[in-house]
Amino acid sequence: MIGIGAVFFLFIEEFQKKKYFIVLGEDDHSYLFATFYVNTTINYNFVENQEVEKLHIVLKKAEYPFLKYDSFLNLSEHFPKTKISLEEEFKKDDKCLVYTLTDEQLHYLRKAFKENPIIKGKIKKKYRFFDN
Repeated sequence: MIGIGAVFFLFIEEFQKKKYFIVLGEDDHSYLFATFYVNTTINYNFVENQEVEKLHIVLKKAEYPFLKYDSFLNLSEHFPKTKISLEEEFKKDDKCLVYTLTDEQLHYLRKAFKENPIIKGKIKKKYRFFDN
């Protein structure tokens, strides 16, 4: 259930609303998330240059059934979340797990993240992007 490829819809205090998150990597204690900005266009508040703009990948509603409309996944940002904290969120409301990526979707997104020149190699190594 919880693991690489899981898609969560969680309330974020900082934004005072729910956001989608995709688990793209893990180590022994934490998961690595990509933030999922559900916008019909790229949110240029998060784009400093053309390299970062290229890291906003369109996800089509037809291919990702939990979406309400075509959306952008921002692969320029990432952050860890402990496994314990995610398990606690899941225990509070197991409906927060809204989708599990197909093998093809997961391979595509992990490859795009791995090839991301902005993310440091030590982060990719820690979250096992070079193991497969």
